[in-house]
Amino acid sequence: MQTEILSVNEIKEILKEIVLNKTDKVSKVSDGSVLNGLLFGDSKISQKILKDVAITESHLFPEYAYGDNLDIIAERQGVPSRYIESGSSVYVRLVASEGTLYDRNTHKLISSNGLVFEFEQDIVIN
Repeated sequence: MQTEILSVNEIKEILKEIVLNKTDKVSKVSDGSVLNGLLFGDSKISQKILKDVAITESHLFPEYAYGDNLDIIAERQGVPSRYIESGSSVYVRLVASEGTLYDRNTHKLISSNGLVFEFEQDIVIN
């Protein structure tokens, strides 16, 4: 149960569809029309409401929270604050032909999400 925050145009299209389905007095909503302006205003307010609902939801259901909201929930529940970020290390397994050289000054490994791994020393595959 996570609220999806929509763009103003997406909300406006939903509201326009509702208006056109509920009345036969309007058949078209054109750019620059009064009805288009009203729908835009309602959409902007609706977007702010969705944002507030999502924040409230993240406070009620911590599994949907992130960033500063996690800190607020933790403080309210009496959980100690999170540690600041710190460096980490990782082991990378290299599979290559025998005699392949990885020069630490030349070669770097980059993960699919952009993390860069640097070699601490030159590596020759045995």
